[in-house]
Amino acid sequence: MNYCINKEELIQLATNGLATAAKGPLPPSILHDPHLTGYSYNVSKAKSLLEQAGFKGNQKGTLNLVFMEMIGDQTYPLIAKATQKYLKEIGIETKITSRPRTEYLTPEVYNTVDIFVYRWIGDTGDPDNFLQPMFNIKNATDFTRYHSPEVESLMESAISIKNPIKRQEQYYEIQQKIVEDAPWIFLFHNTNDYVFKPHVKGVKIHPLGFYKLNNMWIDE
Repeated sequence: MNYCINKEELIQLATNGLATAAKGPLPPSILHDPHLTGYSYNVSKAKSLLEQAGFKGNQKGTLNLVFMEMIGDQTYPLIAKATQKYLKEIGIETKITSRPRTEYLTPEVYNTVDIFVYRWIGDTGDPDNFLQPMFNIKNATDFTRYHSPEVESLMESAISIKNPIKRQEQYYEIQQKIVEDAPWIFLFHNTNDYVFKPHVKGVKIHPLGFYKLNNMWIDE
């Protein structure tokens, strides 16, 4: 499925270009692995892999694709509709439904759907803050129920690595293994654009996308 998604087209459609194509779960502002290739847009390869897996097109019925209703934000329905179109191109039919925020990804919902649209926003800037909640079966927020003892062991040991280079390399390995397992369709990472006048100094954007006013000043 990852190969059939036209991420550049989707980014323009859903974010008006304010995002970068995802090669894995971690935003490059938190962990930039120059060797991570991810999944390119390749419909022929997607079809070939499905054929190798014995899939001959819609023989298993229609998949349920759900997105969360958000007032004033059309990002999720746009992603859902585009994904439906891309999957149809490789012979996978989907039915789109929506759920209110209060019901979204409760056990009653995610146990009955095949694909759901979701995002994760970090609050520490550390790779562990992205990986543990989403890829450790012990956490309720691992909504896909992804379970890899090897990945979980590597995540646990990475926390205690004091050498920053070695720690980074271990997170490279963790992310690569997750990408190979492909529990998600990796879509995009939002970017933040800021406009300020030349005399406003000290503007620095945190990897999480925010800025601190107490670090800024007016150069008169």
